[in-house]
Amino acid sequence: VPLIVGPSEAAVDLAGRLEAGGFLIPAIRPPTVPRGQARLRLSLCSGHRPEDIDRLLAVLDRLLPGQSGS
Repeated sequence: VPLIVGPSEAAVDLAGRLEAGGFLIPAIRPPTVPRGQARLRLSLCSGHRPEDIDRLLAVLDRLLPGQSGS
């Protein structure tokens, strides 16, 4: 699941902050994606529990205030 961040530096920073919180979510940057469209690649699997996803969403909400639309 792609999460478009924008600038490469912002994607790398966010990936590092997520890793510090226990999530391994790689930043995908140019030349793999167009410049200005760096993103995080979230990969979900059947081993993830609903609580894992809830925790990720809570961390993303904290790190990206005003981005969730809620």
